[in-house]
Amino acid sequence: MPNSGRYQRLNSDWSVAGDTRYLRANYQFQQYVPLNKRFTVAFNSELGLGKGINGRPFPVFKNFYSGGLGSVRGFDQGTLGPRDVTGASLGGPKKLTLNAELIAPFPGAGNDRTLRVFTFADLGNVFGENKKLPSRTCAHPWGWA
Repeated sequence: MPNSGRYQRLNSDWSVAGDTRYLRANYQFQQYVPLNKRFTVAFNSELGLGKGINGRPFPVFKNFYSGGLGSVRGFDQGTLGPRDVTGASLGGPKKLTLNAELIAPFPGAGNDRTLRVFTFADLGNVFGENKKLPSRTCAHPWGWA
C-alpha cells in the first residue's frame, strides 16, 4: 500500500510480418504524494497509442478499452469510446486516462494501512483511428466519474 513514490511503465508491440502490421505503445505514470502521516494524494495517467503501418489498418484485436476498475471507475468495464451500430464497445487505437485520489485511513482501523478509504476523480476515453486526442482547442466526450 504505497503512500509515497513514483511508478512508470512503458510497453510496446511492433508487428512487422504477416497480415497485421502495426505499432502499439502504452505509457503509465503514477505519483504518490504524502500530505502527512495519514493522508496521501495519488495521481495516475495512462496514454495508449496504436497505428497500422505499411498502409495496413490497426488490428481490432489490439484495441485499447477504458471504463471500470483500473481506468475510469463508475462505468462498466470496457464501455467507453467508439461503438458499433448495435451499441457494443469497439475499443480504439488511442486511450487517455487521468486519475486523482485522496487516500485516508479507514476510521477505527488504527495503524492498519491495508484498510483505507478513497475519494477520487477519474477522466478518460478511448478514441477511434480518425479521431484526435483532446487538446485545448478541440472538445470530445469524456468518461467522467
